[in-house]
Amino acid sequence: TVLKQLLPKLFRRPIQQQDLDKYMGLYELSIKRGESFEEALKASIVAAFISPRFLFRDELKKTDKAYALDDYQLASRLSYFLWVSAPDAELLSLAGKGKLRQSQVLKQQIGRMLKDPRSRRFIEAFSSEWLVFKSLGKSVMPDKSVFKFFTDDLIDFSKQETVLMIEDLFLNGASLLSLIDSDYSFMNEALAKHYNRRDVSGPEFRKVKIKDKNRGGLLGMASILTATSNPTRTNPVNRGLFIYEKLFGAHMAPAPADAPALPENAGASQGLTLREEFEQHRSNPSCANCHKKIDPLGFSLENFDAIGKYRQRENGELIDASGEMPDGSKFKGVYELKKYILSKKKKEFITNISKRLLAFSLGRKLQYFDEPAIQKIVAAVEKDDYNSTTLLREVIMSFPFRNQSNNGVLK
Repeated sequence: TVLKQLLPKLFRRPIQQQDLDKYMGLYELSIKRGESFEEALKASIVAAFISPRFLFRDELKKTDKAYALDDYQLASRLSYFLWVSAPDAELLSLAGKGKLRQSQVLKQQIGRMLKDPRSRRFIEAFSSEWLVFKSLGKSVMPDKSVFKFFTDDLIDFSKQETVLMIEDLFLNGASLLSLIDSDYSFMNEALAKHYNRRDVSGPEFRKVKIKDKNRGGLLGMASILTATSNPTRTNPVNRGLFIYEKLFGAHMAPAPADAPALPENAGASQGLTLREEFEQHRSNPSCANCHKKIDPLGFSLENFDAIGKYRQRENGELIDASGEMPDGSKFKGVYELKKYILSKKKKEFITNISKRLLAFSLGRKLQYFDEPAIQKIVAAVEKDDYNSTTLLREVIMSFPFRNQSNNGVLK
């Protein structure tokens, strides 16, 4: 009875009598050896937990052609995407009835699964992997001798703000462009004080209005600004690279091996701002071509220090947060940077987040043959006013998500 109930959950599909016989055989062998009921049952359960059918998602068939996932395989792909866990009884029941692949049923399940608390796992995993704050508080830490008030709790609160923002986005179908600029975010009292706000009280996070044009969106969040900084100072190159690669989806070649590094204490001496010292330091002509693409982006965030607090001066000097891109576009500060992104880089941003979400859902890097699916997803999102729920639905309804190939080619 125990095995009949457990094995279908572990293997994510109904079991055959021969499957049950195999694990019952282990149980009976243990009983013959004189082991107790509990120990004999444990032997069968351990065997199930180390079975390839449990450890691997069974989505492969012996064929060189692309094929549609069956209902049980689709249930697993869907649940590991949105819940980072095995399918529940409702998904398996729909799979058993052959209904899950029906478009309307699948869309209904997407809505149900997003409302389930387990969807937080997907939001946390996707956002921390995409937005590079996964290591914040672990391998990436502000120097506590310099930033004494940026506690471990505040690190966790800053990460929670970003996760809650993205969760709210997908749950309520808000515009994906809110990630670039928005008039709301999520804070508790401690995080609000970090942002120089005194109108939020208590430890609970809640949705708050944002009037400060320098906040709102990812680029005003402490999690992003801290994760892209050095322990003791800001890192404009890192911040610019983050925008260039993580938001625009562009790729920057690694720096030359002989590229000189800026000292950790840069900007803390000589009466210069970090920008002034950086521009003196950067003299290698082979670096200039790349730096002109990312430095203007990074320096536009210099009004935020290494833990995301807003400032006007550095070493007594007014901060120069202006930038000019290779195409001649100019902006000053984060507010104008956000306007630049929304006017000039909107397409790149939407395409990038679509690619990242599809890759995350599939658990693999995207290939050239995924491009038609990406184009279809982006077109649907643009048509629906950048609705985030539309993005999620289109990813799940896409050909790569609902099909599989052994040789890596889907067509």
